[in-house]
Amino acid sequence: MSCLEETLNWMSGTESESRMGFMRDVLRCCSLDDLGIVLKLVNTAQKRARDKPRLAQKLERAKKFQCSSIPASVSSVPVSEAEQREGYWWEEYDTSQIIAFDVEFVTLLQKDERGRHIQSPGTVSVVDFTGKPLFSGKVKHKAGTFLTDAAHVAITGFRSKDLEDGKELVEVRKELMEKLQGSLVITQGGNGDYKSFDLAPGDYDSFDLQSKFKKLTGYDKRGNPVTQPIGLRQLSLHFFNEDPQTGIHSATTDAAYTLRLFREYQRLAMKNGMQNRADTFDLEDFSTIK
Repeated sequence: MSCLEETLNWMSGTESESRMGFMRDVLRCCSLDDLGIVLKLVNTAQKRARDKPRLAQKLERAKKFQCSSIPASVSSVPVSEAEQREGYWWEEYDTSQIIAFDVEFVTLLQKDERGRHIQSPGTVSVVDFTGKPLFSGKVKHKAGTFLTDAAHVAITGFRSKDLEDGKELVEVRKELMEKLQGSLVITQGGNGDYKSFDLAPGDYDSFDLQSKFKKLTGYDKRGNPVTQPIGLRQLSLHFFNEDPQTGIHSATTDAAYTLRLFREYQRLAMKNGMQNRADTFDLEDFSTIK
């Protein structure tokens, strides 16, 4: 995983205060010309179509469950979350509002400008808090447009004509958006999954587990810790002694294990008194995971 992907997943696992602190540091590195481009990018981002903005979702949730203890920091007001929170950050959600989603990709014959094969969504699945499927979508791909050699089929299970009966990407995207809206969306390294459907994690109440489950691999020349995100398979083997990716991968199975890992995160966070969304485990807690 690239440093960029890891950073983007981290931003989905922390709260606004940390994200804005990071953005301030980035902006300090920008030239005046860069800042002009940033302003245009911000204007474009503000025009993204949102059926129900995240703030409206959170205010609606607070009203519905009459959670008077929900801190002001659920809004965009830059108030310290740690100073106001009572209980654990996920307690503002009912379990019926907590979901996970995952995407299984096909490798297209088409290549990008760098000469690399393009990854495109083949199937997508959304599950509820118990791991029960809420939505399964199949994206249409014509036979002969993606790789179906033995190595790829052994992982994806997608043969040449298996996706011809799928729906157009734009249709599956619309259905997926409806399922994600209004929920706490759990992912495991999910930035690429959002991106594959041209969705922005910031449009949803996203929480990425890969920002929490990391292992210490050493230190750089300045003595700063070097970490590596831990994958779904390794975490499942460690916590459950089960391999969700034996043989052909499944978006539904991976999404269910992602939600199961979130419940494990909750247990460990409570054990360690990690009340806030931005809190992290000790860097050495998972260093023994292979």
